[in-house]
Amino acid sequence: MDPNIPQFDGDMENKNLRDFIKRTKKFVMYRSMRQATDAEKIDYFSCSLKDGGPAETWFEDLPAAEKDTWTHLLDTFDVRWPVTRRAAKNQEEQQEELGKIRITEEELGRKVRVNGREVHAHIAWADKIQRAANAIPDSNNLLVKTTRDNSPKSLKALVPASHKTWAMYCDAVRAINIDNLRERIEKEKSNRD
Repeated sequence: MDPNIPQFDGDMENKNLRDFIKRTKKFVMYRSMRQATDAEKIDYFSCSLKDGGPAETWFEDLPAAEKDTWTHLLDTFDVRWPVTRRAAKNQEEQQEELGKIRITEEELGRKVRVNGREVHAHIAWADKIQRAANAIPDSNNLLVKTTRDNSPKSLKALVPASHKTWAMYCDAVRAINIDNLRERIEKEKSNRD
């Protein structure tokens, strides 16, 4: 059994409900490249169920016809534990979410961890706003100006308004030289004092 697949107990509050079946399918797909039979796949599945839990009871009580093939078992599983679909955000909600992605003057020049790597905060911010903008979509790039206008003064000073698309704007933010940024931050700080 793959140690990366936690046992599933059947608890609907279990946040790893879909992860369980995805990991199991992935492992079975890997094994099927090595010619695993349906019986082996089903056996692996049953061994992945928590002993005495509702999922194991459900599996044991299944009629044989619902677990005689891997496809039947997966279909039956999906009926018993259907995927709860997330409510999709409309364009207005996505735009609002984009507007909330901010970076402060204090965050500029610092490093943050993203996926286990240290990166400069302004680069992480540019990546985040570009992903959010691409999800909307803002194909006319109408929100680029608003995002730039709401950015810290130091950032605005280093990224000209001529960058009219999300790709151009975010690339310009990512390309900021950290020494130039720190110098600009100091200048803004002394202007405030």
